[in-house]
Amino acid sequence: MIVLIIILISLAALVAAYMFYKSLSKPRLLKNAEKDMKIRYYSRAIKNLNKILKHEPGNVQALNLLGEALQKSNNAEQAIKAYRRALKDPALIGVDFEKEVRMKLANLLYDKGEHTYAFEEYLILTKLDEKNAEIYYKMGLVYKERNKLEEAVKNFQLAVKRDNKIPAYFFQLGDAYFRSGVFARAQETLEKCLRLDQQNSHAWYLLGISYKNMNNNRKAIEALQKAVKEKEYKDRSLLFIGVCYYNLEEYEYAIKELENALKQVSNENKIKKAIYYYLGLAYEKASEIIKAVEQWQKVVKIDPAYENVKDKLEKYREVNAYQEIKKFIDTSQNEFLEKGKAVITYFNYDIHEVVQTEQNLLYIVAREKTSMVGAKSILKLFIISKSTERLTEKHLRTFLDDLKKYKCGSALIVSVSSPTSDGANFMDTRPLDLVEPQELDKILTDIKNGITVRPEGT
Repeated sequence: MIVLIIILISLAALVAAYMFYKSLSKPRLLKNAEKDMKIRYYSRAIKNLNKILKHEPGNVQALNLLGEALQKSNNAEQAIKAYRRALKDPALIGVDFEKEVRMKLANLLYDKGEHTYAFEEYLILTKLDEKNAEIYYKMGLVYKERNKLEEAVKNFQLAVKRDNKIPAYFFQLGDAYFRSGVFARAQETLEKCLRLDQQNSHAWYLLGISYKNMNNNRKAIEALQKAVKEKEYKDRSLLFIGVCYYNLEEYEYAIKELENALKQVSNENKIKKAIYYYLGLAYEKASEIIKAVEQWQKVVKIDPAYENVKDKLEKYREVNAYQEIKKFIDTSQNEFLEKGKAVITYFNYDIHEVVQTEQNLLYIVAREKTSMVGAKSILKLFIISKSTERLTEKHLRTFLDDLKKYKCGSALIVSVSSPTSDGANFMDTRPLDLVEPQELDKILTDIKNGITVRPEGT
């Protein structure tokens, strides 16, 4: 009997000792797990934490650390489960601990692309931690991705109100304004972002486009030149620098920048076709029509439906068809005048007076040569045009007024472009004759070949 009592007492002592050891081992395992986390031994930390949770499944500190260790080990699904287990009964864990765990869970859900669940967690966090700027920033991101820009703006505004030292908050607010088409606010906000982070090329790009959309092309160029440094925004920035010079009507600079862009951009057709298109527009404004047509033909090969490129090529179809007209269009003003005089001589007329010269238009009064002694021929007004714009009734009414102004009996319009249908109808009953592009090309070819007067019978 005494022996049995001794055995029972010994067993009780062993159990007590074991329980005491276990009570000491849980904090030790937790502390070891914390040390392992610091030195990135995540697998060992997970092993120790699971030992604790085997005997104490509701240990929120172990669950929080386990979630973090699993997250660091790229096991997001299990990490989410661990965080949610820790938050099973928020009333028992205290507000500060709940905020910590819930923020980890919300951010992990967001990074994993589960934005709806992340948003639910952020919404709870606004009630727990109303002053935390990051919460509103993340809610703004979710709203922006859902294209709810008004709500995105409100949340980004709340973020910058709580913390005005984070450039990302200002950037996202500026981007939301930009996407909403509120370019003045976008410009103001993006400049605040750039005061905090001068290296944000995306912000420089959006700032440049904001300025361009507000017709402040000089400031746009300055911003876009800084965005060029980043590969991701280089191609588009080079394109829009050229476009800004075009908008400023500085066509020489526009051509230079757009040609430079073509040398540097990748083979992304979306960007290249835009560069070709605007380069064509710049050449057109610089009266280099042949080069303009060449650029638009490149656009058509990439995307026949791009902008109004088909209309542009149709407008200049005669230019593309006739070789001598191509050269005629690109002549300097002095060369234009000399060729115009040569055309009048070709028609066997003597020049009476050059009455008006413009960039693409000559008005020359001439008198037909005659072999009859003392005979006087009626004055004719030669209107020579190298404008590729088709002749409308409006143009021809102006020419008719000029005919009266210069007191001539009739006019001969020598043009590189054909009349529109209303223009042709208007000419039928007026003293206006027309040398059309096909005939003009032959005349210019004859002159080039030394035939200075039109052969009889042609």
